[in-house]
Amino acid sequence: MATKPESKNSHERCVMCGGPIQKDNTVGICCTTSPCRKERGRLLYHRNIDCIRTRQRERHRAKSAARRQRAGHCTVCKGELYLGNGPGICGRTARCRRERDRYYYRKHVNRRLATKRSRYAAHREHILQRAAYHRYAGGSRPPDKSRGQFSHNWSGGKMSPCDYCDQFTWRDPSKLKACKHRFCSNICYRAWQHANPKERGKVYECAECKKSFRSINYQPQFCSRLCYAKNRSTRGRVECSCEYCGTRLYKKRAEYANRAHHFCSNRCRAAKSNNTVECFCDYCDTRISKTKNQWLRAEHHFCSKQCQTPYMAKHTKEKRNVKTKSSTRKRRTVAA
Repeated sequence: MATKPESKNSHERCVMCGGPIQKDNTVGICCTTSPCRKERGRLLYHRNIDCIRTRQRERHRAKSAARRQRAGHCTVCKGELYLGNGPGICGRTARCRRERDRYYYRKHVNRRLATKRSRYAAHREHILQRAAYHRYAGGSRPPDKSRGQFSHNWSGGKMSPCDYCDQFTWRDPSKLKACKHRFCSNICYRAWQHANPKERGKVYECAECKKSFRSINYQPQFCSRLCYAKNRSTRGRVECSCEYCGTRLYKKRAEYANRAHHFCSNRCRAAKSNNTVECFCDYCDTRISKTKNQWLRAEHHFCSKQCQTPYMAKHTKEKRNVKTKSSTRKRRTVAA
């Protein structure tokens, strides 16, 4: 009996559609139809994922095996440490975790401080170079560029002395024209300001009080905030006088046009119209004048708040005591 020869490929037909497949097809599914292509892609994707996961597991096992090797003891809790522990502190207890966070925080802060120190050192070196250039006193010529000193356009410049310490410094042509006084540094400038306070600024005349004053501002109009406030309060107003006491007043134009008589207060208005009543203070017996409305409206009259406060405090206490006594008497009669 003749036997059937074995095929070289184990998958001669597609599992999905039954069509022919190639010899190097390890999945057993062809690519002719869309269901076959989808199933083939799904199987290949899961196969690749499984391979990646197995590799990751192997790497993790190798790392964990390396970490399990003892690298010393924790500096906080004296526990075992594994390889790769930089600060030398484990994270088993809360105290260890706190100390480890402090270690990393100090490391970060020290790194930032180191960068700041390096930048400050570079900036300080640059400032020193500029100071050496500005304080050069070697004659009427500029500093030598070959020595690494600060270079400028030297055309039109000049060596001028400091007004405080008489030290020669190089000045640019723009600064020679703009500045009246010249100094070698801010220290000399502040010392000169303290020694000569009256020479600062120009002399101006106040628009309100007509007094002369000095100021470093550009064209000031007033010598103080008080003069400015006075001028602002009288700006756009009409000057007039009180008809009773003669006090100078400043009224708005509309108010001045609408009213025929002008007074500085209600007391002057009442005195002018003979609408006042003379009476005495109920606390200190001082003679005072009140308007008729004020005299009729109030039961007690006082010359000031200092007299009104103690008088009202005393009499309100007496009224309260009288009320409480009358209420207790009524209750007793009702109970009887």
